Amino acid sequence: MPLARLEGIVALVAWAITLGREQRRAHWPLLGAAVAWWAFAGWLRSGDPLWLLHANPYGVLGSRYAAAGWTYVFRALLEAAGSIVIALGVLGLPGRDDDRHTFRLAIALLTFYAVAWGLPAFQTIGDPVYLVSTSVPVALLAHRGIVRLARIERWGPAVAALTLAASVVVCTARVRPFPMRNGAVLARQLAASLGARRGDVALWTDPAFAWYVRSPPPRYRDPFAVPSGKLVVWDSRFGPRLMRVDEEAMRNVGFRPLEERRRGRIRMVVFER
Repeated sequence: MPLARLEGIVALVAWAITLGREQRRAHWPLLGAAVAWWAFAGWLRSGDPLWLLHANPYGVLGSRYAAAGWTYVFRALLEAAGSIVIALGVLGLPGRDDDRHTFRLAIALLTFYAVAWGLPAFQTIGDPVYLVSTSVPVALLAHRGIVRLARIERWGPAVAALTLAASVVVCTARVRPFPMRNGAVLARQLAASLGARRGDVALWTDPAFAWYVRSPPPRYRDPFAVPSGKLVVWDSRFGPRLMRVDEEAMRNVGFRPLEERRRGRIRMVVFER
């Protein structure tokens, strides 16, 4: 996880605290061993010893996207995990003699997202899918809650069985394919239509486009600084706000529309300089 996502560093910090409390500080160097090797391999490949920092698409602090709010993490968690799992997770909170690492890891990740969505920071848009990183600790806490229910004398096993049955019914009724939003659909279509020219994309505003363009992160924050021959993906939702430029202004400074898609109220255009 730390090799692929920024919040993986938060997970490493939680592990470091756990190892410290268990008097296993000799294991601390192992926590960063994989990250150090990944950085070294990237250095050999790219020639940049700080490539992890320079290739990081999240930024450090600040975001181009609007804040989701400090309390959005609670709404997102309810949507991502569901009320039954959250209730079981609360029931599974650690007692005096229980292992606290799972709880510590869940709190660390949720705090990270509360900060990211509240400031806003790390280029994080409001979307519950980001909480996939918390799924393991939340599931383990819910499992502990089920075990505690089952250990209650007399009626405990029956309540645990009924809770599991209710979970199956609720999940069967509520789980459905995740619908792609209009921006993601347009981004995928445009990336497919560009073919090999996806590598010429120097700047885009829709965050969904990053999943499909498969090119390095944009280095040009100003569309007017994009060199000739490069492509800029402009969309009606984020273009005027993030690029500070509308479609007519793009044409007036020498950009010509290369490809265009429309879905619902969103319009996405690929411009060539």
